[in-house]
Amino acid sequence: MFSRVLAVLGARVGLTHVRDEEQRSSCIFKRMQSAQAPTRLDLPFAAPVPRGNVVVFVRIEHPEDDRVGTALIDSTSGVVYCEESWFGLFVFPTAASEPARVARDRGWSVVEQVVGRVVGATLATSKTPREAAVRTAVFVDTSDASPYR
Repeated sequence: MFSRVLAVLGARVGLTHVRDEEQRSSCIFKRMQSAQAPTRLDLPFAAPVPRGNVVVFVRIEHPEDDRVGTALIDSTSGVVYCEESWFGLFVFPTAASEPARVARDRGWSVVEQVVGRVVGATLATSKTPREAAVRTAVFVDTSDASPYR
């Protein structure tokens, strides 16, 4: 029974021509170890980035006060996604190509920067009597990405 389960698993992950159970389980384990899980980026705004696009996630903070912001830059299309309160910071033509530099030039510190290729996303909306809420979870593969074309 175990060998049959391993054969099915081996077929699902693309393994072929494996001779015995020990070799089969060893190959499956190595293949599963090498696959890196995508990184999840949680955003408090809508960011409908198509799968396959390269994105740069930037978390910034202002050194003089406790303001913190996030932005997601779609390097493939040149679109910057951010909260409305950060619009003024990223409303420059160079924001899509050099987001960290734009933030630093305006007195902000970059606390986190993640570059990756989008493998999926979930966008949710909620309309309550008080206000509408939107959030996005973008999943990126950070192992195979270049921030710019």
